[in-house]
Amino acid sequence: MDEHHKDEYDLIEYDDYWLIPLGGTSVAKIIIELALRIEFVDARQLETMIWIGGELQLKTQGKEHKLKGDDPKGLAPVLDLWGNLVESALAHKDGRLEIRFRAGNSLCAYPLPETEAWGVTGQQELRIACMPGGDLAVWKPDPPETDK
Repeated sequence: MDEHHKDEYDLIEYDDYWLIPLGGTSVAKIIIELALRIEFVDARQLETMIWIGGELQLKTQGKEHKLKGDDPKGLAPVLDLWGNLVESALAHKDGRLEIRFRAGNSLCAYPLPETEAWGVTGQQELRIACMPGGDLAVWKPDPPETDK
């Protein structure tokens, strides 16, 4: 059983993207500061957080919004994501972050030329950072410790 849970919370690499282990999680917190932060939680209470400091595109309730993660006053439409369940989350190797929700909503963040644009942090030291220009720095989750 422990092996099954370890495999569920892992980054899976494909040719053009990394699959982030957010499928089935729900948006538990939305924090609007100098960067947008969204925290996700799954049924086992594993938490994963994304932050976005650059440009993002939000599709919710049939409307499309072009927003900036560092513009707190303009981020109100993101509140529509609260409680949404994630269908998939992809870190594209060209620097885009794409999250699709089961309700039909989506969020896409884009790289910035001179600073980190977005990042993901999670359990077991999982981390992805979109570096300046769009390259991804990726740290895969450590396997959970087991009693021997």
